[in-house]
Amino acid sequence: MINLATLNKLTYGLYIVTSLDQGRCNGFAADAVFQVSANPPTIGACIKKDNLTHDFVAKTKVFAVSILAETAPAELIRHWGLKSGHQEDKCVNTEYKTGITGCHLITKDSLGAIECQVINAFDAGSHTIFLGEVVSAEMFSEREPLTYTQYRKNIKPDIKQSESKRDIMKKYRCVVCDYIYDPSLGDPDSGIAPGTPFEQIPDTWVCPICQVDKSNFEPVD
Repeated sequence: MINLATLNKLTYGLYIVTSLDQGRCNGFAADAVFQVSANPPTIGACIKKDNLTHDFVAKTKVFAVSILAETAPAELIRHWGLKSGHQEDKCVNTEYKTGITGCHLITKDSLGAIECQVINAFDAGSHTIFLGEVVSAEMFSEREPLTYTQYRKNIKPDIKQSESKRDIMKKYRCVVCDYIYDPSLGDPDSGIAPGTPFEQIPDTWVCPICQVDKSNFEPVD
């Protein structure tokens, strides 16, 4: 018998792993990062093969690991962990410094960063384990590191609640006139307060432009 819940008892930290390709940065929130050797100092990073960062590391042979502090907010982890680098640039609007490898080192809510040059890689099914010799390491703070257990208990529930709320607060488009109902704005002229999800608008409400009812609206992807 294999009880997969047992694996949750393994201890991890939580990190932002970044790399770059032709000047473009990408990164993701990771827990499977570990030291494998002291001499030379070597770090292992396990990266899913369909992750854009995986492609960057495989090509450029460099990566950086920013160590998150226990005070790191849920929004930071949601940004790096739930967004896709294939769809957007996750490195914009983040506080960072550029390391000697060119990788982004996350400076806000981070204890420090380690930069590595890849010296080997191992196929691990859905993931690749990259081994990187440490070429630079620096501290940003003396706070305590965030553990994966703390993340699962204290932060992950907030992220799930936030994502659920985001799903509810979708925009809707009128198929007749292309008017967009934005829940964050509402429709104050019709008595719909900002922050009102489309599903909670009274059935008597009509499009403020063409006056058709709610049944003529579709969600905006």
